[in-house]
Amino acid sequence: MIGENESTAGGGNRPTAGGENEPSAGGGNRPTAGGETESTAGGNRPTVGGETESTAGGETAFAGGRPSASGAEPALPDSDDAVAVGHLQTIVLDGPDPLALARFYRALLGGEVNRPDRRWSLGDDWATLHIGTGLVLCFQGVPDHRPPQWGDPGRPQQLHLDIGVTDLDRAHERALTAGAVLLDDGDGRRSWRIYADPAGHPFCLVRD
Repeated sequence: MIGENESTAGGGNRPTAGGENEPSAGGGNRPTAGGETESTAGGNRPTVGGETESTAGGETAFAGGRPSASGAEPALPDSDDAVAVGHLQTIVLDGPDPLALARFYRALLGGEVNRPDRRWSLGDDWATLHIGTGLVLCFQGVPDHRPPQWGDPGRPQQLHLDIGVTDLDRAHERALTAGAVLLDDGDGRRSWRIYADPAGHPFCLVRD
């Protein structure tokens, strides 16, 4: 047909009957019936919803699934194979007296108060507790600290620590001696009890 290009043996493009370009054996793109681009081996082609799908030897599709038809991002995979942004370095609790709070938790968990650690500068407004399990608790001084009030949604707990114990009654007595305040004993029918530390943060003693 006059005006049409036919490819040579080395590869080129020739139009189809509708005037569209069809790739030679060397690979390329050709439009689908709907006008979308479909690749040859080693490229990408759009799916029905307009999303990119890889062909053999091409780019890898989304590991966590394709976007929805609305264009929303796929959900992150909920598995051990998910790539973490980082690791949990510490948990920080606010209070009016960081050193006193660190010593309180040492009485409950053991460990070493204010061990030298290049990650933190110790001082009047910062104390640490390195626990034998490898966890580090940090305590930050806040002069106008407003402690959470258990059961008050206006001053919620936001977070709390669960401390596993073998003997709940014995742990209860030791916690009170260290300065804890019992908030909820569960009427003796539960395997955990709720307390507040000296700065007002709630925590639980939980029978293992």
